[in-house]
Amino acid sequence: MVIECKGLKSNSEFRGSKLDNKDKLFRFLKPLAFPKPDAKQKTYDKGLKAYTKTKEEWEKKNPNKNFPPFGWVLETAGAFSVYLTDIWETEQDLKNWVDSQPDEVFTEQAYRNVERAIAILETHQPSKRIGEITQINQAAPLVKDFNIMAVDLFLRTGRHEFAFMNSEKISHSPTSPEHLYQNYTIDVLVKDEKTQAIFTHPWYNDIEKLIEQTNPVAREIDESQLDTRENFDEIDE
Repeated sequence: MVIECKGLKSNSEFRGSKLDNKDKLFRFLKPLAFPKPDAKQKTYDKGLKAYTKTKEEWEKKNPNKNFPPFGWVLETAGAFSVYLTDIWETEQDLKNWVDSQPDEVFTEQAYRNVERAIAILETHQPSKRIGEITQINQAAPLVKDFNIMAVDLFLRTGRHEFAFMNSEKISHSPTSPEHLYQNYTIDVLVKDEKTQAIFTHPWYNDIEKLIEQTNPVAREIDESQLDTRENFDEIDE
């Protein structure tokens, strides 16, 4: 097995003023807490549409060659695996909770200090890779780079606990089936309401359970992906 260890995206909540006020937080949480019955189908269809467009364009430029197949599964379509459906009974309850949050929890510093209304457990895996079949260049790992990703949640939970996923059992990039997404959202923590992550397939908090239930296919390690840097100064650069 080849395991890739990553951390969480440090600016998920505040990059681009994403959640710097109550209205933005409510609009972010509403579809996660009260998803529409066809939400997954719409996500799947959107991904398939993007894939089909790319496939058609690629095959025009590469006659007599086959674009890699679309490997999404409806139940796990897209990059979000968030579980917030049992926290608020109604949308008004959610709005009341958001409105009750003090203004200071929406600042960048509050998010950095994990003194916020929510914390987003989002992977961060930039890695400029070129697909072997398609030659598509994206800033994300290839599906074949590893069997298992292990994500340390310390940055948001303060504990070295890990979320694990099988690279072949999660939605790949819709425009490049050989690539993963750069960012997946494992879950969202909610102040005073949900302080522990809930792991839903394709994410697991037990690597043995992941292996047992998803059967990762053994592969040889690509030594070009080994990080041989020996000090933090090199890593920071």
